[in-house]
Amino acid sequence: MIPAQPKPTDFGAADMSLPPDSDAAIRHQEQILAQDPRNATAHYNLALLYKRAMRFEDAVSAYERAIQLGIDYVQEVYLNLGVLYSEMRRGEQARAMYDKALEIDADYIPALFNLAGLCEEFGLRDEAADLFRRILAIDAQHWESLSRLAYLHRAADAGDRLIA
Repeated sequence: MIPAQPKPTDFGAADMSLPPDSDAAIRHQEQILAQDPRNATAHYNLALLYKRAMRFEDAVSAYERAIQLGIDYVQEVYLNLGVLYSEMRRGEQARAMYDKALEIDADYIPALFNLAGLCEEFGLRDEAADLFRRILAIDAQHWESLSRLAYLHRAADAGDRLIA
């Protein structure tokens, strides 16, 4: 179980500044949806824009609507929801979304990697290491996973197999 984490007061708004036309892009997607409310791709695109605008609850709603409408590659939507919940400091919900993505595609590396990172963040080192190893079994050259695994692994000396 992922422990609760306090919500920060600022999600780094200064680092996520939007281009000047972002409001226009949001309005454009909303206009598309006004004409065709069953357009799953437009809901997905709107969710991405809402997330960038730090309208997190609106982004969640738009992603959920895209799922309801049967968007293709739904595992990517679940991944994005997991990232969004993680940014909102809702670890349990983030984990649930990564798990849903993995129910659809058990070898979906982005979900495995983000889940491993979430586990690592909450001190679940063994579970994180297992997930990084699982990624490496799928893609032996996934350097980010190898790096994270090396960080988690307490090497006794420079001749350790993982370091080599």
